[in-house]
Amino acid sequence: MTSDQQDDFFALLTGVCELHGKVASPEFMALYWQLLSRYELADVQRAFHAHALNADTGQFMPKPADIVRHIDGGSQTRAGKAWALVDQALRCIGGWDSVVFPDLLIHAALEGLGDWSSLCATPADELCYLQNRFEKRYQAMVANPPVTWPREFIGALALDNVARGFKPSPPVLLGDVEQCKRVWRGGVQPGSKLLPPAMQREIERIGRGGEQVQPLRVVNGNG
Repeated sequence: MTSDQQDDFFALLTGVCELHGKVASPEFMALYWQLLSRYELADVQRAFHAHALNADTGQFMPKPADIVRHIDGGSQTRAGKAWALVDQALRCIGGWDSVVFPDLLIHAALEGLGDWSSLCATPADELCYLQNRFEKRYQAMVANPPVTWPREFIGALALDNVARGFKPSPPVLLGDVEQCKRVWRGGVQPGSKLLPPAMQREIERIGRGGEQVQPLRVVNGNG
């Protein structure tokens, strides 16, 4: 949702509260906005309606997690969808370019599984093992979201540029551009788990000269 849709969201939430005999405080409204604003207003509306019509749980005031579940599915479903994006990046973008995903949990779940170029070089017969490791990590992070995550995964081209004394090349944004930018802005510079130590020092030394991510290209998340 965008900031100019906040009033519409608050009106929706007020109606939901009235349906359940509750009055929403400003703090309550702000918390729901903070947790759900990353979704489209139409999707949030459909999720509230679906919850209200659920014969088993509709009599209870929906928590943000209930709305997220209606939109994204449970943690297993979300992990499967997240892996589909990772798999697309591995196959279609490859290890040459850097990449940013539209989901911070993807970044956090991939961290520690290897640097981006190595992940892209995973043999076909080992992809199922990589998928299993990723999905388990992702599901755990649905319940316990990370505080930090790498802002991007560094490709071989960026590493080569750094080795030559140039700034790293900009990343590919996979899927929703604005969501990718939010993930990038909220993330931290990839650490030693993702980069060779010498390259990490060079990237920190050179820097990026600003906090605006400039995509090399945008790849639709549908393939």
